[in-house]
Amino acid sequence: LRHGGNKLVAAVAFAPDGSQLATAGADGTVRLWHGETYDAVGVLDLGEPARGVGFTIAGRHLVVGLKEDLRIV
Repeated sequence: LRHGGNKLVAAVAFAPDGSQLATAGADGTVRLWHGETYDAVGVLDLGEPARGVGFTIAGRHLVVGLKEDLRIV
């Protein structure tokens, strides 16, 4: 996986059912990937570096850790 070219991947999380993978990056984005093929399926621009990422238990939302707060998307 490449996260925004050669930018640092700060965190990786799998959805509870394994259908998706999320990466949080130093480039200020969270990227979603297909859980089996690892094809990119989406990108969310946060505007600041992400430090952590995780799926909620139901797998319908992401929790993203930033320097000063958390965002649920």
